[in-house]
Amino acid sequence: MRFPDLGTSRLELVETRPFHADALFSIYSDAAVTHLYPKEPCETLEECRRALASMASVDHLRGWRWTLRRCGSGQIVGTVGFHDWERRRARAKVSYELIPEVRRQGLAREAVEEMLRFGFEEMGLSRALAEIHPDNAPSRCLAARLGFREVGVARRYWRGGILPFLVYERRNGG
Repeated sequence: MRFPDLGTSRLELVETRPFHADALFSIYSDAAVTHLYPKEPCETLEECRRALASMASVDHLRGWRWTLRRCGSGQIVGTVGFHDWERRRARAKVSYELIPEVRRQGLAREAVEEMLRFGFEEMGLSRALAEIHPDNAPSRCLAARLGFREVGVARRYWRGGILPFLVYERRNGG
């Protein structure tokens, strides 16, 4: 399947590529963001390019990652994606992040809604999961507004300890 460009009234969702690192470095280098999920902040632009390259998979067997561009201006404002896609179980995990200056404008909700539409209609997902750090209140609120419900806790080894993540689930059709 060819990588699907998606769109909303305010955003173009295009395949994430390493050259997007210039615009996305403010997210992936921000320790205040990366402490909320198990990823060390990128220290250099080149490291960010390598991280984005690892997200862009040619065969898309494990997921999809979109970079968000504002319609009209082309400003890159964040990413959304599916990862850990389990085809046999018809489920995938979702993740999303925005550059700091565009948060709280409804852009993440708009992008994730379109991504979920694609996941349920085109990928054949029956469930979408989100693992969210308990201290990430904005992400937890967004998950609730998108119709996800909290279903459990996942524990991940991180930085010498166990880091808990709240697991949220949204089923196809609700």
